Amino acid sequence: MNRPTIDSKILSLKTVGIGDTITAFVSGVTFGKDSANKIATIDTLMFTAIGFISHDRRDTVGVISDMQGIFEKHLSAGTYDIFVSYVGYNRLEIKNVRFGTGELKEINILLGQQGQGNYKTIVDAENYNCSSFYDKELKKQVYTFVDKMPEYGKGVADILTFFSKNFIYPKEQNDDFQGSIYISFIVDTDGQLINIDVEKKFYGDHYSPVDLEAIRVFKLMPAWTPGQCNGLTVPIKIKLPIRF
Repeated sequence: MNRPTIDSKILSLKTVGIGDTITAFVSGVTFGKDSANKIATIDTLMFTAIGFISHDRRDTVGVISDMQGIFEKHLSAGTYDIFVSYVGYNRLEIKNVRFGTGELKEINILLGQQGQGNYKTIVDAENYNCSSFYDKELKKQVYTFVDKMPEYGKGVADILTFFSKNFIYPKEQNDDFQGSIYISFIVDTDGQLINIDVEKKFYGDHYSPVDLEAIRVFKLMPAWTPGQCNGLTVPIKIKLPIRF
């Protein structure tokens, strides 16, 4: 009796940190799923072959997972196609995985058993993964671009309306301020704004009274509708220009 083919898939693909090296670093665990005796079982796969084909140089480097299914590899920054294979399991191809300089990326993989014939699963990381970075202060992954961005009211117009209604021009600002500041914040998974700051300050490295008043106003904002990446609610960093 032929065993059914089980699809292979990515369990997780994310950036977990930024280092100070000129190379990127990838690590992860390979798992295998089969249905022996009609009971689905999942185990780590030792000696899984993982190949990385560079889009820039068109060369291939590879690594083999260890006895616990763990693999690690230093890579030059760039975009790669990743091929994961193990005898008797459905081959997985992950297209367009980007590695930045010093980026620490984690990829956990599940290979499904092969039934009759040879099968492979192809995943495009550009459609799967959102842009993110590891925030050392918050100690968690923060996203900068997702498939469903956070929302406040009906959009930017409502944000600016809230700001103008609550902003009080500070008396301490002796000069006639004209120009733009860039307010940044993270919309957390509960919609609350955290880490509110001004990135483009009027006085260079120092906060002006206008900068501090802008921060005060954004701290008053009600909760937003949080954003999502691949159907999961995630914290997202936003940067908005405020012009005076």
